[in-house]
Amino acid sequence: MEFWIEEQGTRWCEQAKDAPAGGSWTIARLLREGVLVAVREHLANGYEVRLVMSTAAATLAGLSAHAAESETFDEFRRMLNRGQFDELPNVASAWGADDETTWRYLQRMHVEHIPHEALGRLVHVTYERLIQGDPDAAIDALGGWLRRRLQKILTAPEIWAYLSDAGHPRRLLAGDPDTLAALQATVERQNRRAANARPRVGVVEQPHAAELSERLVLDADHQIVIVHGRAGSGKSHVAAAVVSQLVRKGWFAAAARMDAVSAGTCSARALGKDADLAESPVILLAGVAEGAPAVLLIDQLDAASTYSGRVPDAFDAVVELLDQAKLMPNLKVILVVRTVDLEQDPRLRNLQADTERVTSLAIGDLDPVAVRSALQAGGIDVAVLAEATLQLLRVPLHFSVFSRLSPGGQRIPYRTLPELYDQYTSEMRRRVERKVGHLEWPGITAALVDYMNRREMLLAPETVLDPFPRLEVNSLVSASVLVREGSRVGFFHETYFDYLFARAFVTVGHNLHDFLADSGQYLFRRAQARQVLEYLAATDRKEFRQTVVHLLTSDRIRPHLRDVVVGVLCQLDADPDDMRCLESLMFSGGSIETRLLPLLSIPAWFDAADQVAAGRPG
Repeated sequence: MEFWIEEQGTRWCEQAKDAPAGGSWTIARLLREGVLVAVREHLANGYEVRLVMSTAAATLAGLSAHAAESETFDEFRRMLNRGQFDELPNVASAWGADDETTWRYLQRMHVEHIPHEALGRLVHVTYERLIQGDPDAAIDALGGWLRRRLQKILTAPEIWAYLSDAGHPRRLLAGDPDTLAALQATVERQNRRAANARPRVGVVEQPHAAELSERLVLDADHQIVIVHGRAGSGKSHVAAAVVSQLVRKGWFAAAARMDAVSAGTCSARALGKDADLAESPVILLAGVAEGAPAVLLIDQLDAASTYSGRVPDAFDAVVELLDQAKLMPNLKVILVVRTVDLEQDPRLRNLQADTERVTSLAIGDLDPVAVRSALQAGGIDVAVLAEATLQLLRVPLHFSVFSRLSPGGQRIPYRTLPELYDQYTSEMRRRVERKVGHLEWPGITAALVDYMNRREMLLAPETVLDPFPRLEVNSLVSASVLVREGSRVGFFHETYFDYLFARAFVTVGHNLHDFLADSGQYLFRRAQARQVLEYLAATDRKEFRQTVVHLLTSDRIRPHLRDVVVGVLCQLDADPDDMRCLESLMFSGGSIETRLLPLLSIPAWFDAADQVAAGRPG
């Protein structure tokens, strides 16, 4: 054994086996290299033995797992497959034991497959959780100290005393009031954002909160739940409500928003700093929880996607967080993301494909009957509303925006979110102007949009608005047009920023093709292209079609931006005119055909193509 450790009266004998030559640890190899013989005496003495293998030892792991699950030797034998059954005598021979004694030894044999790199991460994360300062420096210092004390019995107080004297004091997180307060503050900020989005009239309860809570509490197999839906579907509200519910039940919790991270955030620790935490939220939760249930909410993950995200490199920080979480089975993780980003970003698709660790929950539209009931409860005459408006209001964000309109504004028919935002903008501007007497609406909104667009962020330092009267800014915050988070400010929802950016872009007559072709076409231009295309699709379908064709056929537009165009087309409620516009490209051969033909597998596009074909003579 490399070392043994005694905890609560049980001795664990530990051995790590690397396999530089590659290959799995078969029973024959374990016998040939003396691994099984070496642990015989420890098992005979009643000790627990843990083997950590860099490559799989499937047969031995299966034998030990079945032994742990069985209550009698006969039950154990019935659980074995043919390969395990054939190898059992070889294991018994190595241990010089009869079959039943071998079974009891196997109950105390614990086999873990941890690849070399994963074991390094495990050590690193463990030291991050336990030690203040640089974990690598602490590992090096302790390693040298231990090598000078081989064959000696050491106690935990001795080891902690050395580390402290060497400048690596213990990180005492459990019960630390400052850490607990900082974690709680992240949850409270998330709750405030969710509260700002609640409608002013009747509330339509989301049925998904109970299902999410049940998965987190009862599903022991999956550590990560991906909550996804369309923009404005209430994903963040559902997730925030469930986290608050779990906190009331005694869970430890933290929340972070990817749309609020700083430029260059690529590590778990940096992401924690963006959330006003001293360390990675996973490390802090692991420290304060000490094995008790904990939950981490990562909201607005689409901000780090390659499809519509503004900070795609920040996904590296999420990957590191999830790697850290692997080592903490008491921790559950909620990832909130738009469905389109989940479908279009290969990194997110790969994450979702890990079905052993990850499960998904789709947040759909609100029930139409519940929407009607909520509107009536809020004093709104449903009879005067157009059917298209009622369908639009099945999205919680749209319902919330609609609820803030005047009675007159609530009688106007709306087909799209930009139409709804047009009315909302007009009314909120007049409402705040009447309240404060004067409002620099164009200057305030343009300053924020410009900063956020240039910096690829959805929050800006409040100093950006210093040129404008404080009373006017505060009034926009009070009206929930703007939200304030500490010293930063932003719009109440990402889609409203998208709307304002795209409206300004189109209003001044910019050409999307020329803008992209002359801009360097960096990755963050994807989000801007998506914003303008979605706005055009909702407000000027003819211009939208012309722009799509120009972007897809121009040799000045890079492939990653053409992918954005196709992504927007995939989400489109296509009609026959859309199909006629793209039909010649769809069957033109080459890369354009490869991109466009899959559209026909989408019901709306297939129906549009069918209608076009049906309208032709013959």
